[in-house]
Amino acid sequence: MYKIDASLSANLRNLMCVCTILILIFHLPYAIGHIDSCALKQVVLWIESNIACLAVPLFFAQSGFLLAQRVEQDGWYGRALRSRFWSLVIPYIAINTLLIPCLYVYHNIYHAGEWAEGTGLGL
Repeated sequence: MYKIDASLSANLRNLMCVCTILILIFHLPYAIGHIDSCALKQVVLWIESNIACLAVPLFFAQSGFLLAQRVEQDGWYGRALRSRFWSLVIPYIAINTLLIPCLYVYHNIYHAGEWAEGTGLGL
């Protein structure tokens, strides 16, 4: 595995924290939509349109930098695929295996009430 020095790691971690805060600010107008303070809305909208929109490109650049560091290693792609399989695909299958029967039961219960209304059973 490629080792990066501690100062670069700290800088990348700080950039990730800043980008996370910017993404939260970017989504803030949806959370404060009901606030009547026009000044607060204007400040948040200005931050969103001028500063927070940089968060995703910064995350992209950071990921590209880290990926470029790994490309030089032999066999990195196979290790990355195996890692993603165990961390993404297996939990996805497990969650859907549990969720699909729950949604099926919920859907049938919900529509059973509609069916009962149409039959006059009064459920």
